[in-house]
Amino acid sequence: LANGADLTVNSNSGAISIAGDISGASDEAVTLNAGTADGDATVALGIINTEIDTITITGNDGVTLNGNISTSDDSGAALSITGDITLGASITIDTNQGTNDGGVTIGAVDGNKTLTIDSGAGDVSVGVVGGTTALSGLVINVADNAADTGDITIAGIGDDSPAQGVVGNVTLGNAHTDLLTFSGTNYDIDGTTVVFETEAAADRIKITGGTVNITNNGKNIHFDSGSILLSGAGTTTISTGTGAGNIQIDGAIDGTSGQTENLVIESGTGSTTVDGAIGAVNKVGTITIGSANNGTITVSSIGAADSSGASGAVLIGNTATATLTLDGTIYETSSSQKYSAATGGFNIVVNPGNTTAVEFATAGGDVEFDTSGVSLWGDSTHTIDTGTGGGLVTFDGAIQSGDDGDDDVLVIKSGTGDVTITGVIGATKELGGLKINDGS
Repeated sequence: LANGADLTVNSNSGAISIAGDISGASDEAVTLNAGTADGDATVALGIINTEIDTITITGNDGVTLNGNISTSDDSGAALSITGDITLGASITIDTNQGTNDGGVTIGAVDGNKTLTIDSGAGDVSVGVVGGTTALSGLVINVADNAADTGDITIAGIGDDSPAQGVVGNVTLGNAHTDLLTFSGTNYDIDGTTVVFETEAAADRIKITGGTVNITNNGKNIHFDSGSILLSGAGTTTISTGTGAGNIQIDGAIDGTSGQTENLVIESGTGSTTVDGAIGAVNKVGTITIGSANNGTITVSSIGAADSSGASGAVLIGNTATATLTLDGTIYETSSSQKYSAATGGFNIVVNPGNTTAVEFATAGGDVEFDTSGVSLWGDSTHTIDTGTGGGLVTFDGAIQSGDDGDDDVLVIKSGTGDVTITGVIGATKELGGLKINDGS
């Protein structure tokens, strides 16, 4: 296109096909409009590059991309595609041009190819990916430069038919991404690498679809750096299935005030690690982590001091869990708490750190350490408090200090609730003290 010669094609519901490249001279605009009526309103095009400013494509009956698309370094640069997209080749969309980064807004995307988007500081909105034909890869804004802060919104990956929407690696965001939003309900993946990354700050990963499933088929999922906000009533499930596949969540997980968002995390025989507190700012509903299989589990705090992190029951681990590590300082909920691990040792490890205390607190709900023995670490005073009501405290196994310091004191306050300790206390590594409903 010559200087100032914008390209506009309106086909009035007829097919538009451009086999060659489109390039410009000085920030020209390209508009390809096949209309919105059902029939032959399709667009097929090849490469768009070099000094093209705004790109607007409309094809109600489908848009086929056969070549890469890039925009110019202009303040008005943007790409908008209306209509379901089929990838005719592996495609890169590049609006990250240094000074002026363009936004990208596209609908559903299908095709057994890889889609790569680099928008820099420009925002990206993508419809359901692989809802009909799975992609072989999905990469959005992974450049990791300080200026690459653009928000990312994705409406779904797969729709349960096919089973996965991407059979290949999925990497969304980088350490500077401001916001990553999962606005849909299904995110079904089969990829060796699945990483969702934002900057390390509160509420940077938003899950807004209500009842949401985020699944990688037997392989790892990593929520990198940013904290997760559940902002739609329902149940969010993060799963790698029943086989191997680790789940790593670096940040905190919070609910939204006035809503009930339940949380389920299942990593099968893989490990689950939640490094941030759950419900410390706004509580979630119920929490279920590792309800089946033998994967190890590590969970940081739930709630905050004098503030419940969950309104419903907390169930972490099961009788096959190899090791359950509770390395936070507070586990405070409104309802019951049950922590389970395999029998035959001290497989429930309570370790808040050296010279650090931990508290388990409910508002009348039971606290149970199921099947396994419990080792207490921290060389401090640890408290279980179910309030003044009838909350039970139950240890199904033995209790001992985790090291030879013998400085771990256990205090149990159960109000009118019974206290049951089935195993031996301090048989090998004695506690520093034990107080059960002593009135202190």
